[in-house]
Amino acid sequence: MTSNPKYSLLIGEALEDLSKQGIENLCPVLERMFNELMLIERGQVLQASLYERTDQRKGYANGFKNKMLQTRIFFFVDVFRYIFQKKLQNPLLR
Repeated sequence: MTSNPKYSLLIGEALEDLSKQGIENLCPVLERMFNELMLIERGQVLQASLYERTDQRKGYANGFKNKMLQTRIFFFVDVFRYIFQKKLQNPLLR
């Protein structure tokens, strides 16, 4: 797997957001990170950036649809957040 500077910057920003906002804001940070990763992937597939017109362009993207996906990972995040909050409330569980 090759390293992409956009991925490194994105992960750094996500970790910075988590350190500032705390674990209770994990879902919005993950949501933003996944959205940015999908934009990067879309650019790689189309071989063009947003609004860029090139001869190498492979297709077009018509925008976004707001969708809520329920996956095992988001259930896991909710469970993790619940357990973490319980440990913060009860010092004996630390």
